[in-house]
Amino acid sequence: LECDREAAEIRALYKSRANAFYKGLKALGYEALVPQATLYLWVRVPHSLGSMEFCSKALDEADIVVTPGIGFGASADGYFRIALTVEEPVIKEALERFKRIKV
Repeated sequence: LECDREAAEIRALYKSRANAFYKGLKALGYEALVPQATLYLWVRVPHSLGSMEFCSKALDEADIVVTPGIGFGASADGYFRIALTVEEPVIKEALERFKRIKV
């Protein structure tokens, strides 16, 4: 089809972003789900924090906006969601900021 090349480029872009975030978070001790075909990365909330509490800490301590899993139902409360809609330099900056979060 006419847009196959563009679609492949977009898939590769999001895979690269997902891998960068996944590897960076894993290096910081976070447990992320291996990214599949998605625009988001799901990450386990550290320790026994709820997702709302962790997301508030991320905003207050590191100026990071992530989505609390509780918004997707009670079973997702142990996770937060990261959008992969930013460029890789922003991902690298976010990973540096994650170091500021005291958990």
